[in-house]
Amino acid sequence: MPGKDRIEYLKFHVRSKDYFGTLATILDLFRLDVLEKKFIYDKDKVLEKIVKDLIYLQDNYKIIKKVK
Repeated sequence: MPGKDRIEYLKFHVRSKDYFGTLATILDLFRLDVLEKKFIYDKDKVLEKIVKDLIYLQDNYKIIKKVK
């Protein structure tokens, strides 16, 4: 996904309040792929995108604890 589209994708998930759930799902699929040694995903590209996403979020957002 090109840079600007990737940023819009991130913003969408932040607005939807589901970014961390989406990230957890991606990482779990990645983990299962490694454990089962299927190697379906290009692991370097997946990790590179996750790192870029997290850097973008660190630079542009802050996490605030929900008040219950």
